[in-house]
Amino acid sequence: MTSHSPIITAAAADDPRILPLVRDLDADLAARYPDEPCTGGAHIHPGVRFLLAEVDGRPVGCSAVQPFPFPDTAAELKRMYVAPQARGRGIGARLLAEAERLASVLGHGEIRLETAVHQPEAIALYTRAGYTPIPNYPPYQHKTLSRCYAKPLPLPEARPQDFMAEATSWENAGVHGIKRKAWQEGDPLDYTGYLRLRRRAASTVASCTPSHRQA
Repeated sequence: MTSHSPIITAAAADDPRILPLVRDLDADLAARYPDEPCTGGAHIHPGVRFLLAEVDGRPVGCSAVQPFPFPDTAAELKRMYVAPQARGRGIGARLLAEAERLASVLGHGEIRLETAVHQPEAIALYTRAGYTPIPNYPPYQHKTLSRCYAKPLPLPEARPQDFMAEATSWENAGVHGIKRKAWQEGDPLDYTGYLRLRRRAASTVASCTPSHRQA
């Protein structure tokens, strides 16, 4: 039986399923903003984490989360896209919710994003999800068409199984080097230690993520 529910999984930035979606996103942005060069990929960092949405085994959308440079503790939503033939099914809302969950479990207390005036459907999605306008942050502070938004995120409970599941997910996606056994089963875990290990994993991902051609 054919399923129409999206399956969302972690993916590396150079995953061959991600790259066509990113190219389509850039083409869409170029059509909407013919006088503005598309620079989305230029602001992707090595520590970015992609999410891939598939329906019946076909890639239909993506999103990404990356941390702001230290000492900023917020995360940034990047490369949010749903293929035209898959729109209207709530896939964008699912990708957004999963990106927020990922940012939260990585210890980020806020997520920010940049969109622009000729993407009313994106602005409507973010507004429905609880994002509020903020001043444009670098490198968008002088871009008159850009609109930036932010949303506070709940801090996760400190559960070692969450860290293990996240580490396994990223290792399965081809991002290696995360220490899989941070605690022995049953050991007490304090929240500060949990976030410290989360951030250590983020640093490991940043140093071990393979270089990508497009993002």
